[in-house]
Amino acid sequence: AIISIAFDKPAIVIDGNIQRIISRLYEIKEDLKKSKSKIYGKLEKIISQERPGDFAQALMDLGSTICKPVNPKCNSCPLLKYCLAHKNNTYKFIPLKTKKLNKVIKKGYLYIGITTEEKIILIKRPKKGLLSGTICPPSSDWKQNEFPTPKPPFKGDWKILNESIFHSFTHFDLELKIMISKINEYPNDVYLEPLNSSILKSLPTVMKKGVALVIDNHII
Repeated sequence: AIISIAFDKPAIVIDGNIQRIISRLYEIKEDLKKSKSKIYGKLEKIISQERPGDFAQALMDLGSTICKPVNPKCNSCPLLKYCLAHKNNTYKFIPLKTKKLNKVIKKGYLYIGITTEEKIILIKRPKKGLLSGTICPPSSDWKQNEFPTPKPPFKGDWKILNESIFHSFTHFDLELKIMISKINEYPNDVYLEPLNSSILKSLPTVMKKGVALVIDNHII
């Protein structure tokens, strides 16, 4: 918008007002998150090459004063006869916006076990379920709205850190408390990685957050 308005050079300007105008004008029945490229293409065809700054400003003014999100003043709109959404009486529903999901909150524990050789203990997660088959530190089950009873996978002097980690999945948000301990005995089927291993940087994001919290704060 700055390039188009201040320097009067052709530039594709897409703000919320312009998205709404173009979506209604061409009756684009797609969620805004998915329709931006289509809106961009429509604007590219109609942008004024002679007066791009005025064109951009006019559209933004039109969107803020006439083509409003709710109760648009269609009868005052200079684009009324070209507006497909008005013609087909769909303007109240355009642009489409996906409703945000009311996510549930799940809670659990992430177990960071460190061997006497200063290596972190990783396991392979089950083949089914979220993060299936990934290599990462063990964790508890994730329980909705409350923390499960902690059940560390190895014998040790486990302590719970004061700070939790948070992560958002598509259908739920997750809070994990971190438990740490030095470990002397562990099964043969685990994976042992030095604290500076590049493998730790390729862990699933939520697990990587927990490991980084422990290592970066020199908690071990």
